[in-house]
Amino acid sequence: MIKKRVRFLHTADLHLGSPLKSIGQASGRMGQILLDATFTAMERICDLALKERVDFMVISGDLYDREARSIKAGYFLREQFQRLAEYKIPVFIIAGNHDPLSEEADFISYPQNVYVFGSHETERREVVNEEGEIIARIIGRSYGTRFETENIINTYAALCSPYDQVWNIALLHTALQPDRSKYLPCSARELAGVQGIDYWALGHAHTVQVVHKEPLIVYPGIPQGRAPDELGPGGCVVVDLIPGEEGRVEFIPVSPVVWRIEELRIDANPEELPENTDDLSGLIQRRAEELLTESSTRIRRSLLTGRAAPDRAGQNGPDDSVLECVEPISGYIVRWIITGRGEIHRQIADDKEEVCEGLLAAARSSPGSAQSGETPFIWSETVKIMTGPPIPDLADLLKEDETFQELDRVLKDLRTEEGIKLVTGVLGGVWEEAEEAEEYNSVKMQYRKDDGPNSLASLIEEATQLAVEEIMKRRI
Repeated sequence: MIKKRVRFLHTADLHLGSPLKSIGQASGRMGQILLDATFTAMERICDLALKERVDFMVISGDLYDREARSIKAGYFLREQFQRLAEYKIPVFIIAGNHDPLSEEADFISYPQNVYVFGSHETERREVVNEEGEIIARIIGRSYGTRFETENIINTYAALCSPYDQVWNIALLHTALQPDRSKYLPCSARELAGVQGIDYWALGHAHTVQVVHKEPLIVYPGIPQGRAPDELGPGGCVVVDLIPGEEGRVEFIPVSPVVWRIEELRIDANPEELPENTDDLSGLIQRRAEELLTESSTRIRRSLLTGRAAPDRAGQNGPDDSVLECVEPISGYIVRWIITGRGEIHRQIADDKEEVCEGLLAAARSSPGSAQSGETPFIWSETVKIMTGPPIPDLADLLKEDETFQELDRVLKDLRTEEGIKLVTGVLGGVWEEAEEAEEYNSVKMQYRKDDGPNSLASLIEEATQLAVEEIMKRRI
């Protein structure tokens, strides 16, 4: 007997019923789309399971959100799971830190194709095909309380049968932090070292990522982002485990609403520098139109590991890593950030708040905005101005000016490992590294080590621009 090829859908962190952050500002049709966004994402996931003819589905925690758990969500889930039951697709669920079993309200019973793992011990369930053969084992354990600080990886190893011809799939809700974590402390190296596990179906991190390839350790990400730090299309993964081949993991976006942070530089085109607020409004409108045009091509699905599925090879080529998806985007929620340097900064510097309010009002009333009632829509959540006055380019200043040469040396030192330690030590009074999204500190501001807004690199760059600006100002 050899292992049978299996296909399954892996999702997590749906936070079903959890409202999107902008929902309080929205009304009408757009408000309803935002209110229903997590439900729509889950419905699309079940549509996908049926379309892809998966053998089973796994949900790796945080199906619900504590604050949003409701009878409505329970009825909705039962209806979706019943659709899967009609096609004999089993569903295996572990509870995470946002829906621990100790806080579970049994409003609704699930169909018999659904199994929720307990929290007292690690369990194993079997998936059987139509011929009565065992094709996969699902191993999992739910959170019993909001925090789980015990390392339980050895209990998974004890339930593996690494030498028979059955796939072992493990469900775990973890931050992959081995030390002092409140969310099942462990490391990717530990998981990879468990003999017999073919696929670790993780939950907790809200960004899709293949952490390890042999064995596969995968986060599917959040299906529907709820705030600006959950950017881009969210989705789930469809996995093919094929004897003798690399596992195939395909990310498929399902989110009806997409969060974006759009940076617009006023000096992007030196030949067309904005001269007034109407010009700034035009920058926003042109980018909004581009977004709406891009959305007309629909969301795309991407191959993370493995080869293209044989049934799609004729359409896209056997090595094509990007495949079209059928689900459209209903709308974007955008935070606009206007940056760059130009004379217009001097006009708006003293009235930034008022200018931002005017730009936001114009954006919300423009064609394609949520108020137009069309889809896809753009909901402009905020406008932020971070411009500066014109100054010479730092590269030019470095050629002859000793002050700026010294500044450049300091900046280079700050970007070394020792410099980063120094910076983070100085920042420690009011800033802290945002290592764990669940542990948000409302007292201190948070920075991130990766790229993007509030990253350490962006903070150093912003400080650089302020230093150059201040030096130039004092020389006038």
